[in-house]
Amino acid sequence: MTRAKHRYNRTQRVTLVGAAVNCGLASLQIIIGVLGKSQALVADGIHTLSDLFSDFIVLYASRRSSKAADKDHPYGHGRIETLASMLLGAILGIIGIGIGIRGVETIFSQQSTNPEVITVAFAALAIVSKEGLYHYTMRAARATHSSMLEANAWHHRSDALSSIVVVLGISAQLLGVPHMDAAAAIIVGILIT
Repeated sequence: MTRAKHRYNRTQRVTLVGAAVNCGLASLQIIIGVLGKSQALVADGIHTLSDLFSDFIVLYASRRSSKAADKDHPYGHGRIETLASMLLGAILGIIGIGIGIRGVETIFSQQSTNPEVITVAFAALAIVSKEGLYHYTMRAARATHSSMLEANAWHHRSDALSSIVVVLGISAQLLGVPHMDAAAAIIVGILIT
Protein backbone atom coordinates (compact mmCIF):
# COMPACT_ATOMS: atom_id res chain seq x y z
CA MET A 1 0.00 0.00 0.00
CA THR A 2 1.38 3.39 -0.98
CA ARG A 3 1.90 6.13 1.58
CA ALA A 4 -0.79 8.29 -0.09
CA LYS A 5 -3.28 5.41 0.02
CA HIS A 6 -2.51 4.71 3.70
CA ARG A 7 -2.96 8.40 4.48
CA TYR A 8 -6.29 8.48 2.64
CA ASN A 9 -7.55 5.34 4.41
CA ARG A 10 -6.69 6.76 7.82
CA THR A 11 -8.24 10.12 6.99
CA GLN A 12 -11.37 8.41 5.73
CA ARG A 13 -11.72 6.25 8.86
CA VAL A 14 -11.21 9.18 11.25
CA THR A 15 -13.59 11.39 9.31
CA LEU A 16 -16.34 8.75 9.13
CA VAL A 17 -16.12 8.22 12.90
CA GLY A 18 -16.39 11.99 13.37
CA ALA A 19 -19.35 12.16 10.99
CA ALA A 20 -21.20 9.41 12.86
CA VAL A 21 -20.64 11.08 16.24
CA ASN A 22 -21.60 14.49 14.84
CA CYS A 23 -24.77 13.16 13.26
CA GLY A 24 -26.02 11.59 16.48
CA LEU A 25 -24.90 14.47 18.68
CA ALA A 26 -26.34 17.21 16.43
CA SER A 27 -29.69 15.41 16.29
CA LEU A 28 -29.84 15.16 20.08
CA GLN A 29 -28.73 18.76 20.62
CA ILE A 30 -31.28 20.21 18.21
CA ILE A 31 -34.19 18.02 19.36
CA ILE A 32 -33.49 18.52 23.07
CA GLY A 33 -32.74 22.21 22.45
CA VAL A 34 -36.11 22.75 20.76
CA LEU A 35 -38.07 20.67 23.27
CA GLY A 36 -36.12 22.16 26.19
CA LYS A 37 -36.46 25.75 24.89
CA SER A 38 -32.73 26.46 24.68
CA GLN A 39 -31.63 28.65 21.78
CA ALA A 40 -28.01 28.11 22.81
CA LEU A 41 -28.27 24.30 22.62
CA VAL A 42 -29.95 24.54 19.21
CA ALA A 43 -27.16 26.89 18.04
CA ASP A 44 -24.60 24.41 19.37
CA GLY A 45 -26.40 21.62 17.52
CA ILE A 46 -26.21 23.62 14.30
CA HIS A 47 -22.51 24.13 14.99
CA THR A 48 -22.16 20.37 15.37
CA LEU A 49 -24.20 19.83 12.20
CA SER A 50 -21.77 22.05 10.32
CA ASP A 51 -19.11 19.48 11.20
CA LEU A 52 -20.99 16.95 9.08
CA PHE A 53 -20.65 19.21 6.07
CA SER A 54 -16.98 19.76 6.79
CA ASP A 55 -16.46 16.01 7.22
CA PHE A 56 -17.71 15.45 3.67
CA ILE A 57 -15.37 18.16 2.38
CA VAL A 58 -12.48 16.44 4.17
CA LEU A 59 -13.39 13.08 2.63
CA TYR A 60 -13.59 14.54 -0.87
CA ALA A 61 -10.38 16.54 -0.53
CA SER A 62 -8.44 13.64 0.98
CA ARG A 63 -9.48 11.39 -1.90
CA ARG A 64 -8.42 13.99 -4.45
CA SER A 65 -5.14 14.82 -2.72
CA SER A 66 -4.18 11.12 -2.50
CA LYS A 67 -4.04 10.83 -6.29
CA ALA A 68 -0.59 10.50 -7.78
CA ALA A 69 1.03 13.20 -9.88
CA ASP A 70 -0.14 13.34 -13.48
CA LYS A 71 0.44 15.44 -16.60
CA ASP A 72 -1.79 18.29 -15.39
CA HIS A 73 -0.57 18.09 -11.77
CA PRO A 74 3.16 17.19 -11.93
CA TYR A 75 3.57 17.80 -8.17
CA GLY A 76 0.47 15.85 -7.18
CA HIS A 77 -2.90 16.97 -5.84
CA GLY A 78 -1.87 17.97 -2.31
CA ARG A 79 -2.90 21.62 -2.67
CA ILE A 80 -6.54 20.63 -2.53
CA GLU A 81 -6.09 20.20 1.24
CA THR A 82 -5.24 23.91 1.53
CA LEU A 83 -8.29 24.86 -0.52
CA ALA A 84 -10.51 22.59 1.60
CA SER A 85 -9.14 24.15 4.81
CA MET A 86 -9.98 27.62 3.49
CA LEU A 87 -13.47 26.49 2.48
CA LEU A 88 -14.07 25.10 5.98
CA GLY A 89 -13.15 28.47 7.46
CA ALA A 90 -15.55 30.33 5.16
CA ILE A 91 -18.42 27.96 5.96
CA LEU A 92 -17.86 28.37 9.69
CA GLY A 93 -17.87 32.14 9.32
CA ILE A 94 -21.24 32.18 7.56
CA ILE A 95 -22.82 29.83 10.11
CA GLY A 96 -21.44 31.84 13.04
CA ILE A 97 -22.82 35.13 11.72
CA GLY A 98 -26.30 33.61 11.28
CA ILE A 99 -26.36 32.22 14.83
CA GLY A 100 -25.14 35.52 16.28
CA ILE A 101 -27.81 37.51 14.47
CA ARG A 102 -30.56 35.21 15.79
CA GLY A 103 -29.29 35.61 19.36
CA VAL A 104 -29.23 39.41 19.09
CA GLU A 105 -32.78 39.38 17.67
CA THR A 106 -33.95 37.32 20.66
CA ILE A 107 -32.41 39.72 23.18
CA PHE A 108 -33.90 42.80 21.52
CA SER A 109 -37.32 41.20 21.15
CA GLN A 110 -37.43 40.84 24.96
CA GLN A 111 -38.78 37.29 24.58
CA SER A 112 -36.84 35.22 27.06
CA THR A 113 -38.00 31.73 27.96
CA ASN A 114 -36.22 29.61 30.52
CA PRO A 115 -34.64 26.46 29.15
CA GLU A 116 -35.31 23.10 30.76
CA VAL A 117 -32.68 21.64 33.11
CA ILE A 118 -32.10 18.62 30.82
CA THR A 119 -30.53 20.92 28.22
CA VAL A 120 -27.51 21.39 30.51
CA ALA A 121 -26.88 17.63 30.50
CA PHE A 122 -26.89 17.47 26.71
CA ALA A 123 -24.56 20.46 26.47
CA ALA A 124 -22.19 18.65 28.85
CA LEU A 125 -22.43 15.48 26.73
CA ALA A 126 -21.40 17.57 23.73
CA ILE A 127 -18.29 18.81 25.57
CA VAL A 128 -17.12 15.27 26.28
CA SER A 129 -17.93 14.00 22.77
CA LYS A 130 -16.28 16.88 20.93
CA GLU A 131 -13.16 16.90 23.07
CA GLY A 132 -12.80 13.17 22.43
CA LEU A 133 -13.14 13.74 18.67
CA TYR A 134 -10.55 16.52 18.85
CA HIS A 135 -7.92 14.21 20.39
CA TYR A 136 -8.78 11.32 18.06
CA THR A 137 -8.59 13.49 14.94
CA MET A 138 -5.49 15.39 16.04
CA ARG A 139 -3.58 12.12 16.58
CA ALA A 140 -4.41 11.11 13.02
CA ALA A 141 -3.50 14.58 11.70
CA ARG A 142 -0.07 14.39 13.32
CA ALA A 143 0.52 10.85 12.14
CA THR A 144 -0.39 11.70 8.54
CA HIS A 145 0.94 15.29 8.54
CA SER A 146 -2.45 16.48 7.28
CA SER A 147 -3.27 20.19 7.68
CA MET A 148 -6.81 19.39 6.61
CA LEU A 149 -7.31 16.84 9.39
CA GLU A 150 -5.72 19.26 11.82
CA ALA A 151 -8.23 21.94 10.77
CA ASN A 152 -11.03 19.45 11.30
CA ALA A 153 -9.64 18.55 14.74
CA TRP A 154 -9.63 22.23 15.73
CA HIS A 155 -13.19 22.42 14.47
CA HIS A 156 -14.08 19.69 16.99
CA ARG A 157 -12.25 21.64 19.72
CA SER A 158 -14.16 24.82 18.86
CA ASP A 159 -17.37 22.85 19.28
CA ALA A 160 -16.24 21.67 22.71
CA LEU A 161 -15.48 25.26 23.72
CA SER A 162 -18.83 26.47 22.44
CA SER A 163 -20.55 23.76 24.46
CA ILE A 164 -18.83 25.07 27.60
CA VAL A 165 -20.33 28.48 26.84
CA VAL A 166 -23.73 26.82 26.34
CA VAL A 167 -23.52 25.07 29.73
CA LEU A 168 -22.65 28.39 31.40
CA GLY A 169 -25.37 30.32 29.56
CA ILE A 170 -28.15 27.83 30.26
CA SER A 171 -27.06 27.47 33.89
CA ALA A 172 -27.01 31.26 34.41
CA GLN A 173 -30.49 31.62 32.95
CA LEU A 174 -31.77 28.77 35.09
CA LEU A 175 -30.35 30.65 38.10
CA GLY A 176 -32.40 33.70 37.14
CA VAL A 177 -30.13 35.82 34.94
CA PRO A 178 -32.30 36.82 31.94
CA HIS A 179 -31.24 36.37 28.29
CA MET A 180 -28.17 34.29 29.14
CA ASP A 181 -29.32 31.48 26.84
CA ALA A 182 -29.53 33.93 23.92
CA ALA A 183 -26.22 35.51 24.97
CA ALA A 184 -24.61 32.05 24.92
CA ALA A 185 -26.01 31.54 21.40
CA ILE A 186 -24.37 34.80 20.33
CA ILE A 187 -21.05 33.71 21.83
CA VAL A 188 -21.33 30.37 20.02
CA GLY A 189 -21.82 32.33 16.80
CA ILE A 190 -18.69 34.38 17.53
CA LEU A 191 -16.67 31.28 18.37
CA ILE A 192 -17.72 29.65 15.12
CA THR A 193 -16.52 32.63 13.07
